[in-house]
Amino acid sequence: MRLQGAAGNHAVADALHATGSLEVQRRLVLLPVVVRHRPAGVPRRGRPLIAANPAPVRRFRFHAMLGRPQWTGRAARLVRGPNQEVNHVISFEVIQSDLMAILNRSLRSGAPAVNAVTRLTDALFPTRPQPEYANMAVLRGRVLAGLPTRRRPIGPNLQRHVSGLLSALNSSPDNVRLGDRALNRSIGQSIDADFRPGTFWFSGRANTSGAAAPAGVAALPPGARTAGAPAGVGGAGGVHIANWVECVRLTAAHEAIVFGYQSASSQTLAFVINGIRGAVNPAAPPGRHLSSTQPPTVFRIASPYPVLVMDPRAGRMPFLFM
Repeated sequence: MRLQGAAGNHAVADALHATGSLEVQRRLVLLPVVVRHRPAGVPRRGRPLIAANPAPVRRFRFHAMLGRPQWTGRAARLVRGPNQEVNHVISFEVIQSDLMAILNRSLRSGAPAVNAVTRLTDALFPTRPQPEYANMAVLRGRVLAGLPTRRRPIGPNLQRHVSGLLSALNSSPDNVRLGDRALNRSIGQSIDADFRPGTFWFSGRANTSGAAAPAGVAALPPGARTAGAPAGVGGAGGVHIANWVECVRLTAAHEAIVFGYQSASSQTLAFVINGIRGAVNPAAPPGRHLSSTQPPTVFRIASPYPVLVMDPRAGRMPFLFM
């Protein structure tokens, strides 16, 4: 199931860098890129630009590598039961891809990355857990200080600081918990979140990026629980859903992470529905959204329920994953 459209503890931080393990765990590697400039008067096409070129300029770009940082802090202290492992709500691969895209855009253009990096990383710490959030903020500041600008060269320790930041993001207490190993691996890089029991009915404007609105029903069934769009939300963007649509929702804690991260991410997040495009997990019934800890209590095989993700602050348009 995809969203239809777009959408300070310095001592601890220093201790992270003091361990050689971060070099082994490195996920993003900074590699030089040679950029050759076209000399004046030479066309882009016609003859090769070799000897006539001025001295090449070395720029840098991050490339993803295999592996994942080790668990740290509270995530490392979780006691696994039989068939359990530590699972992310938002997968590490998605986080790494988003951070790499932001950093490479800044390396390429020299434009500031502070707003994009702050939004992305803060989204993984919605409750600001301490000391993990403070440690992450220190590492984030070092990354931002190491990015080059038009007046400042690239920091000599940028790669090490990025490795430290990725390690902190990987172990955010808000984004990890224990769950079933087999189910989590069936979910892969999609969202692995906990669901509230039952269904909710929604009518209003939602982020679907121009996709056709679900048909829904004109009248609410007796006893239906509603989840309406926040007051004042509307206007440009999204799709207005005039009828009532029956949806499933995430727990408040996981709704905060998914809404915040989807708002900051350049990617389209997705849920996994068992049995769609082939059997995903034989232990779960077809049509149910997969979760390694708390799946929805209701499901439909023929027409799976959309997932409604509301803004915890009730100020922005919700996302509707269909």
